[in-house]
Amino acid sequence: NCKSFHSLFFFFFFFYHKFFFFFFFFFFAMLTYSDGFYAEGALNKVDDWKKAKTITLGPECYWYKQHFHEKPHTNYIALDSSLGPLVVSLQSDDDNNLYRVILRHSKGMEAFTVEKKDIKVKSFWSWLSNSKSKSPSAKKIVSYLKPELSGTKFQQISNQAIQNYLLELEKPNVFNNKYRIGILYCKKGQTHENDMFNNREEDASEEYLDFLDFLGDTIQLRNFAGYNGGLDTVNDMSGKKSVYTNIKGIEIMWHVSTMLPYFGCDQQQLERKKYIGNDRAVLLFSDSDEPIKPTTVASKAIHVIGIVCPFKTEGGDSSSEIEYSTDEENDAEETEEDDNEESDNN
Repeated sequence: NCKSFHSLFFFFFFFYHKFFFFFFFFFFAMLTYSDGFYAEGALNKVDDWKKAKTITLGPECYWYKQHFHEKPHTNYIALDSSLGPLVVSLQSDDDNNLYRVILRHSKGMEAFTVEKKDIKVKSFWSWLSNSKSKSPSAKKIVSYLKPELSGTKFQQISNQAIQNYLLELEKPNVFNNKYRIGILYCKKGQTHENDMFNNREEDASEEYLDFLDFLGDTIQLRNFAGYNGGLDTVNDMSGKKSVYTNIKGIEIMWHVSTMLPYFGCDQQQLERKKYIGNDRAVLLFSDSDEPIKPTTVASKAIHVIGIVCPFKTEGGDSSSEIEYSTDEENDAEETEEDDNEESDNN
């Protein structure tokens, strides 16, 4: 009858719309933009990994003075449950299309550069309308560089006294005699940096392992209380162990290539290069006595490269010799090679 038909109609109408709304919200949630993902292990494409560069701040590095002070930038303060008080300086470099970030905390200072295109801020609606993405917040940029700080609240501060104070922090001795230095292992016959970054500890020579023992103590990174040199001491994200030296209060954390995370699908080993390629000083240990060009390791951040070669003394004991090169010598060598290539072409 008519009542039964109406009841049946409203029942299907109500059920249909509930299904429609459920499907719409599920579809909307799937398409809404998120901050991305993090994968442990290996990705199919190396380009999927974050490409933020860590800048090593040594006792003679005036990064804030050079890139931030008396230039447009913003400063933020925060209180983190694990690192304690934080001060962040953020600068947008439109000419080079990147962000510069300095993170200061109780354990020292860290500096980063990240390309703007790597930090996505588009929402679902802006994606639909194909509108231009807005500038990311300081929290989003810091969370990209340090995911563990994603829940930390940042407050902007803007006065000249703060800027002057941050400038004072870069004066000598502010780093409290803490340094980080890279160690890159080179097997016999290797001439390309990708081959060197792919070397693993289980395949290393006895001379190389003896050299690591000579440098310092092998420590477990998790819960390590000393200077960490930017390595993760909470979740083993930068390896499980490293080499640490403490000489009369001077702390050195060595970024050892064979102890940093290894990913078999990554021929360039970008996770290892992220640390060693941004150290200001690197020791290259070579099993061969063949000469190696310091420019083999391509990095604008490295200022000094020391090449260490093992040899046997007259008494049969193992020993090592070291030669070093500065960035000025490397620049001169590259200029000379360019001139030679140009003359050959002529």
